[in-house]
Amino acid sequence: MWHRYCLSLSLSLSLSLSLSAQVYNSPNVELRRVLGNLSLNQYAFGTNHEFLFDMSAHVVPEHLFNPQVSDTSYSDLFFTMYEEMYYAAKDTFNFERVHELVQRSLKFQADTIPILVFNFDYLKIRDTAFKSHGYFEIDTVLDVYKDLNPPSLNPYLKKEVFAAGVPREMQYFKNIIYRIDPAFLKFCSRNAYKANTLEDFQLRIDFGDGNGWVYFDQSVVTNHAVVYPDSGNYAVTVQIVQGNAPNIIVINSAIFNKAVG
Repeated sequence: MWHRYCLSLSLSLSLSLSLSAQVYNSPNVELRRVLGNLSLNQYAFGTNHEFLFDMSAHVVPEHLFNPQVSDTSYSDLFFTMYEEMYYAAKDTFNFERVHELVQRSLKFQADTIPILVFNFDYLKIRDTAFKSHGYFEIDTVLDVYKDLNPPSLNPYLKKEVFAAGVPREMQYFKNIIYRIDPAFLKFCSRNAYKANTLEDFQLRIDFGDGNGWVYFDQSVVTNHAVVYPDSGNYAVTVQIVQGNAPNIIVINSAIFNKAVG
């Protein structure tokens, strides 16, 4: 079960940052200033990515930023994770702001619930990169990190995050329409299964109603009706899988709670 943690930066910079006592910069602004010069595109290491995990301040536990997560998630957790990945983007103009995503997801009738998903590849800076030479060039005048030219040691780990959620957990209906809509399925450009371009990959969801997995074409809009037997809490599991049963290989998975009133 997820618990909220106190705000902590995702890295400890060995560089001493010069901050004005009169001017407050948010952690995200400061991290982007210090690390924003890194290209994330080092052909020598195969790191052509759009996100740098360390360029965002994080309140969500790091173990949830993985492709397979069994912890129960909630709407506020999902949107917080999305916002943290938004600030981790090299170019935020390419991605929707969290408040815009929230507003879009709440525009439907009360009994219609869109399934929200994001799946991004990202880079994380190795712990050794701030403790050893050969990873970065440090500009001690501007207090920023830069790529070594030519590159020497690979400073990055390649990671992936998969998360699913709904705009709100509490619904006052037992008859629910779940909307599977590509407009709410966000994949980075590196992701080959962002649409049904590979027939072997499929989106499937267990809505917790006792009927098991339902498979969807994630490239089209589908309104799927679910009737829950009674009021209560129902776990909804979202996965992208490869192959057909019984030899399912889970590529990504996430679980979130669904409360029905």
